[in-house]
Amino acid sequence: MTEEEAISLYLSEDGIDGKFPHISTLIAILRDARAATGRDLITGNLIDDAKAGCWLGAMGYFTVLDQIGTAVKPKGAQPEKGPSIINALRYFSNLNSSECKVLYALRCAIIHDYSLVNIPKGSNANDKELLRSFTLGADEELPLFIHPDEQWDGTFASPDQNSATFVNLLKFSDIAEDAVENAKSYASRGDLEIALKKGAQELIARYTMKIVKRKIAFRILD
Repeated sequence: MTEEEAISLYLSEDGIDGKFPHISTLIAILRDARAATGRDLITGNLIDDAKAGCWLGAMGYFTVLDQIGTAVKPKGAQPEKGPSIINALRYFSNLNSSECKVLYALRCAIIHDYSLVNIPKGSNANDKELLRSFTLGADEELPLFIHPDEQWDGTFASPDQNSATFVNLLKFSDIAEDAVENAKSYASRGDLEIALKKGAQELIARYTMKIVKRKIAFRILD
């Protein structure tokens, strides 16, 4: 399979050659995230705003970004060392570096601990932009972020509304949806390439599934 064919399969909503049983795990997690957040499974349009703030759905969209930041990139783009979600947002969104870090901090808080507090560790331990307390909501009228006058200082006695960074999960889900569409646009112009070391072979092996029995079981392609 050529690189172009592998990318087409990876981004296709319909699976290989427009037919099942082969489908990419990107589309699988994207549809799960849509279902959890009240969106149409095919278009991604919001149809049930009562579900827009679902944390599990947000985890799904974080996984979408983690994966595309690992798997593909615009041709010639130089990935930075660090989280794949940062690369995905750099490649396929209009967010600046600080905004990307806020979403990375929330991703770590929710996915690692299902928590609204992120305390950076390891090589990021001294990065104050990642030290965050969060509040979450989902509202068409509110911006993606509302920043506190004073960011949380890491003192456990103090995390409250006044020091928390607000993130609008509805707007975040839109960003993740747009990132997938932007990746597809790059691909349609021939400007997307595989970021994995082993190329098409690795993309298909890691991120493609064969449906053994529709709606019941999956297994990774041999």
